[in-house]
Amino acid sequence: MLEIYVPSDLFRYLRLYIGQYDHVKTLEINNRIASTDIKGFYDSLKTGENSKKMFIDLFNKENKVRAGCLFSIQCKWEVVNFKYTLDDTDDRRKLTFLWNEKGIGRNRAIRIWKTWEPQSKPITFPIPDDDFTLSLERDRQKIPDGEYLLQFIILDPWENEVLDDSIPTVKMNTFNYTLSDGTTHIHDWKAVWRGVNQVNITGNIANATEEHMITVRIYGIYQGDTYSFVSSGQSSKGGSFNICVRNNADGIILKNIAHWIGFFLDSANGFYEYYLMPDPACLNWNFRDISAESLKNRERNFEIIMKTADGYTDSYILNPQAAQRMIESIINKQNIQLDVTFGYKEKAKLVYQADHDEIYLNVARGVKCCSCGKILSNQQEWFTHAHITRCKGLNTSYSKAAISLYIMWRSRISKEFLNRHVLLFSSRCNPISDGYKIFMENKEQITTPLWEREKAFME
Repeated sequence: MLEIYVPSDLFRYLRLYIGQYDHVKTLEINNRIASTDIKGFYDSLKTGENSKKMFIDLFNKENKVRAGCLFSIQCKWEVVNFKYTLDDTDDRRKLTFLWNEKGIGRNRAIRIWKTWEPQSKPITFPIPDDDFTLSLERDRQKIPDGEYLLQFIILDPWENEVLDDSIPTVKMNTFNYTLSDGTTHIHDWKAVWRGVNQVNITGNIANATEEHMITVRIYGIYQGDTYSFVSSGQSSKGGSFNICVRNNADGIILKNIAHWIGFFLDSANGFYEYYLMPDPACLNWNFRDISAESLKNRERNFEIIMKTADGYTDSYILNPQAAQRMIESIINKQNIQLDVTFGYKEKAKLVYQADHDEIYLNVARGVKCCSCGKILSNQQEWFTHAHITRCKGLNTSYSKAAISLYIMWRSRISKEFLNRHVLLFSSRCNPISDGYKIFMENKEQITTPLWEREKAFME
């Protein structure tokens, strides 16, 4: 397969000439790339000097814009058999990478990201041509323990290329590696749900040489309340563990709350690691508990859920436009009425009265047919009778209903962190500044730094 990169968005297709115009192909350009299968020209390319010369015409719609020779052709380049070794000596750390390659690469480089610092820029190291090892030696504090992501790239010497500093999403020539000085840490953990109120947490304690008492805590915020579910168990001497976390309380569902998870080793002094749960539940705050500044910024992912005390609707999510208007009215202390429809065309008005700082729902209690004058108990009855076909309309009477509003926040982790565990805090590589013991015991306090940290992975 031959891929031709065109460094401009002006062109729509190209015509490829192989040899002395012996072979001609017309190719469409998509995302600056045109591709074609050249297996049929293999013998000519291998033996014929003329066939090794390739020319192209570039076209913008139907007009030829430019003609010329292909400047360079690169074969596919892939890094395989990636390995690394670690050598710690006093305050120095030596890291050596080893690999093999398929294809020939020139002007190669390695870029390295700390996955626990999503906003930090990668470090780039050039690779000498024809070398398949690279050693780095630094102070240990500059190469701390933790999970890293490494990518092999080719730098174009002819183009002043601005590299993207975000963690790459492509898997080719990209590798994860974990540095550890032999201390214990959580490795390869999984969450397997057994229904909606029970989850099994399995995994391994790396570098374990004895049994450990491991404690697992699952955190979340639901309808204004902060929850913590805890369970403990013993690991094997090899470090494997299987901890079951259950919810035995009525009226709540664990799967609808589980957002973060924390691991704690009782036999390892001060050890903790906090992660985002896979497929985390939404966070739900009481509307009144969110500051005006947060409402103003809306933290990008805020939605508003409405619940009524009188059982009119179990839950109702305002559409984005209605939620934005409600938030702006509350911030600016302006009255507002929003039409909402739930159930079977049941109409109501969501009302905010600025002078009393009050939010409530005006619910239709009864309707009167405009044509025949008949009074019905609700809109649904009017719609299900013949009125909808022969009568012109209805008048609705409203009565005030108590309401609760909740702010719902969905986690939208940047795509480069999908399909991998998102480590938020760790006693090894990214400790919580105020220590961990107070947070382990106080679920309300720990959720604030966890949420702030999580948002950093969404930039």
